[in-house]
Amino acid sequence: MTIDISDNGQVRTIAINRPAKANALLASDVPKLERAVVGASEDCRVLVFTGTGGRNFSAGMDLGTFQGVSETEARGIISDIGSLMRAVRHAPQISVVALEGACIGAAFELALAADLRVAHVEALVGLPEVKLGIPSVVDAALLHHYVGLSTAKEMLLTGETKAVGELAHTGLINKTVARESVVPVAAEWADQLAALPALAIREQRALIDEWLNVSLQSAVDQSINTFGRMFRSSETSENVLRYTASRG
Repeated sequence: MTIDISDNGQVRTIAINRPAKANALLASDVPKLERAVVGASEDCRVLVFTGTGGRNFSAGMDLGTFQGVSETEARGIISDIGSLMRAVRHAPQISVVALEGACIGAAFELALAADLRVAHVEALVGLPEVKLGIPSVVDAALLHHYVGLSTAKEMLLTGETKAVGELAHTGLINKTVARESVVPVAAEWADQLAALPALAIREQRALIDEWLNVSLQSAVDQSINTFGRMFRSSETSENVLRYTASRG
């Protein structure tokens, strides 16, 4: 397995490259993915995650990952997965996942941790862990925010996959396109997102994460503090003037 990294302007593309095994991840690949995220340069504005081979994003963790492991080893593997998801959620860059096909288990958790998702309507998503005798954990905790509690319970308790088209009403996927258009559309969107004001994007992403973990009043108070703090930077005033001028 290799993790391919391509930097193009202000966009870093991170590709999971194991097409012969549906881009399934080995335990050793998880820290590599995290390093690809945290190792992006300060100029990087957007992270795009893809699979290779044109058929799958990733089948998740390789089936052999948890065979014969001890409690300590299992805790270490899942801690690495949790660290990767946290790195994606807390990265200063916007993250986009391109789902040409299957996105299962830990790979689906990565898609949930990311900000935006582009997918083919027949791409399969799911968290099959209960079928293996283990619960879905880590960023599976975000699933109900995207698809609602009832559908989240169905997916988590049955372990069944669903086609993206079945979840169209939920808002899980931001853009649904033809299979051959998934990666090009994600790349084009990434270029557009990279042009947005970096400071505003960084603060907005931090606020979104904050809002998931605090009361409404705390979210409002934090938002007010962030809004005021933004005007310490000349970048904010310049962006306001530039946008106002562009509107005539």
